[in-house]
Amino acid sequence: LLGTGSQGAPRGAIRAAVGSLRALATQTHVVAVDLPTGLDGDTGTPFDPEGVVVADQTLTLGAPKLASRSPQAAAWTGSVEVVDLGFDLEGFAEAGIENDTQAIDAATVEAFLPSRTHDAHKGSVGHVLLIGGSPGMTGAIGMAALAALRSGAGLVSVLTPEGCAQAVDALVPEAMVIPGSAAADGTLTAGAWRQLQNSSGTYDALLVGPGLRVTDSTRELLRLILSENRVPMVIDADGLNAVAREPDCLLHAKGEVVLTPHPGEMSRLCGTSIPEIQNDRRKAVELLSVAAAVTLVLKGSGTLVRTAQGKVWMNLNGNSGMATAGSGDVLAGFLAGLLAQGRPVDASAISAVYWHGRAGDFAALQKGKAGMIARDLLRAL
Repeated sequence: LLGTGSQGAPRGAIRAAVGSLRALATQTHVVAVDLPTGLDGDTGTPFDPEGVVVADQTLTLGAPKLASRSPQAAAWTGSVEVVDLGFDLEGFAEAGIENDTQAIDAATVEAFLPSRTHDAHKGSVGHVLLIGGSPGMTGAIGMAALAALRSGAGLVSVLTPEGCAQAVDALVPEAMVIPGSAAADGTLTAGAWRQLQNSSGTYDALLVGPGLRVTDSTRELLRLILSENRVPMVIDADGLNAVAREPDCLLHAKGEVVLTPHPGEMSRLCGTSIPEIQNDRRKAVELLSVAAAVTLVLKGSGTLVRTAQGKVWMNLNGNSGMATAGSGDVLAGFLAGLLAQGRPVDASAISAVYWHGRAGDFAALQKGKAGMIARDLLRAL
């Protein structure tokens, strides 16, 4: 169905058309052009709840509508992509049309993609180190490592407990797996970082957290890394849960830090409830990012990226099929891989969430949303 919602259109006619579409929507992919019919372009709410198209994807024209930035709008717009019409977006901003949250679009992130010279080799296109894994949780660090490879990083190393090294090695044969010293419960110790420091390897970016588990030994490990590491660092999953236990540890970070929480992890970091986070995601991102002096990626429908420079970006693509175990590990690994290739932290964070969402949309078309798994995202990337 083509067309933009109109408050003046005959309500009965719109309801009839939408009813027919909903009957078809169980077996078709519904694409709205510009806006789903019946949706208010300013507020992101329907003029009539019974007369609004529920789209899987919206191809919005020229620039994102204000509706796209409304959290509730995703229920009707689905994944949003901008079709470039050559508008003067700087003129929009001067006229006060743009608000203080910038939408991420393809044109923005394509400019951030790493490029390779013809004489590039694996040592010249980034080396990323991933730290994580524990008994029963090797898949998380393994998928993050695969995502880092898919980002284009030339070398990927994984520091994981010695009891997990063989499993990770089998899952990611392209990665270099480093067995680290483990505590009695099988989790990494701070000694594993010391072992690494004594080796000759150097790294361009770091990811800590997938499959790590939160124990006294892993908390000590994270404190040590933050106080000594000087390359850009992504903290995800149990790394975030460890930070939540002692948030002051971020103040000792020597390098740039990116946090990638989902709402549950965000609630622990902020010491508040998930509904409070979700009711004002923008406010939560601002408060935590400023307090911790980090770049923050708050995952979920309409993922928000707040850069250390104070700019807030909102991702509009992706879908509910990405609500599956391991999806966040893929994002974290992909982000770390971009950082290892020398991309700025803000550009890497913005790019990672966009391509992660784009991969989710591609996978949903192939697999259907309900049956998607995290490995489908890796294939789509």
